[in-house]
Amino acid sequence: MFYGVSVSPKFLPHVKSYCIMVILILMKVFYLAMSQQPPKNLLETVLLYIQHGETKTPGSNFSNLKTTLRRYVLPNLHGYKFVPEDLEGAGLDYALSQIPLDVFLNVKPLELLSKGCQAALSAGQITANLERTTYRPALNKFLKWIQQESWYEEAAEGRYGKYAPKTRSKANIMAANRGRRSLHANPYGLKESELTPKLLKQLEQLHTFCTGEYVPKRQDKKMREVTFNNHKTRLLNILGWLKNVESYQLADLDFKLLNDLDLLEKFFAWGINERGNTCGWAMGFCDLALNVAK
Repeated sequence: MFYGVSVSPKFLPHVKSYCIMVILILMKVFYLAMSQQPPKNLLETVLLYIQHGETKTPGSNFSNLKTTLRRYVLPNLHGYKFVPEDLEGAGLDYALSQIPLDVFLNVKPLELLSKGCQAALSAGQITANLERTTYRPALNKFLKWIQQESWYEEAAEGRYGKYAPKTRSKANIMAANRGRRSLHANPYGLKESELTPKLLKQLEQLHTFCTGEYVPKRQDKKMREVTFNNHKTRLLNILGWLKNVESYQLADLDFKLLNDLDLLEKFFAWGINERGNTCGWAMGFCDLALNVAK
């Protein structure tokens, strides 16, 4: 019997695998729906940028972005009367919350940056190459991240959903970024050197399954190496969570644990509630678990 249905023993493993894949697909749809709601203003967008993924936003890059917005972009934003002296700490949070995301995206922020930097250069406040080497790359990376998000077109047109993506209550940039730094200071992921022979063999099998030119059971196109490397990072993260948080022994770690749906949900709850990750982060692990299930 399987969920009240009589199943021949020889077909039971296949039925179980099929049910696991169906549930994983439903979980992926749920987290996708949760992650697709667009942010309404620039503060919500910056908070998402900080929290978006564990390797997405290095601290120095974010510090440069904050300086870029505070000194050169916001003071030149038409219709607002921001001055750099008022954009420190909570003042920056407040200012960002007052700017609808579609307004920011449609005023050509890179041009505002150039205008602000040219004025600062003329006043002898910065050197000639600082915009090119420091501020423009930080703003460019932020804008490209926004453009790659599933909610970009909706946000750029000002078509906001009823709810913005969830961030922690009373969130602000300082608190979010402080949590971000502690995340990098205390990595929980498994080191590659800790992978056992069994895990290395399973990783090789998964690599072949995902990236092989012709794999009939995969039922979709082969995965790019960069995408597989992202999955590999996710594998090390969840295996590290099992070892370092859930106290599993290295010898007991197995890729099959990713098909334990209760364990997967527990990991998602921990990652979102304790680490400040987003539903988009959880969706990536659903993709990983789905490939393992296949």
